[in-house]
Amino acid sequence: MSSVRIEVVHTFDQCLIESLATLEEKTYPPRMRVENMDEYYRECLEDTANINVVMYDDDELIGYVVSIPHDVAYEALREYDPEMKRDPKRFYTDTIQTLPGKRKPLGILKMLYVMSEEAGRRGINKFSMHARTTNGLSRMIQRVFETARVLRTIENWYGYGEPFDYIEGEYHGRRR
Repeated sequence: MSSVRIEVVHTFDQCLIESLATLEEKTYPPRMRVENMDEYYRECLEDTANINVVMYDDDELIGYVVSIPHDVAYEALREYDPEMKRDPKRFYTDTIQTLPGKRKPLGILKMLYVMSEEAGRRGINKFSMHARTTNGLSRMIQRVFETARVLRTIENWYGYGEPFDYIEGEYHGRRR
């Protein structure tokens, strides 16, 4: 019998970084993978301003969500989304990954719930993200967070060759 656990990660080691890189390779098509996975995950995990949530099935890493301060995302993404605005009271969900075959909406929802609880502990109740439309992520986010609103669709987000919705909302707008 498997045991799924979800937790906020406050420390890390090279093994976790390697597991996250492997998860990304299994989760995203090559055009959507970060160029230097080890560096990306090390930076995500080292930055204490970020919220890193992992999901394990027994000892296998099957999910990961990272949210970063919105203004950090704004600096990195404004050339791809010129309509993005600064907002120091918002977290930007940068990555949502779940292992194919273990991908269940409830697992993603639980990771997002844990992430929203951590954001609340930090005094932040608003979020933003660019969510894929082709895999249904945008629709799921809109269903789960009743305050989530699509502000625009970007047809070729980040050069990935598919549309993403830019969404903003509030965590306390979760449906129960």
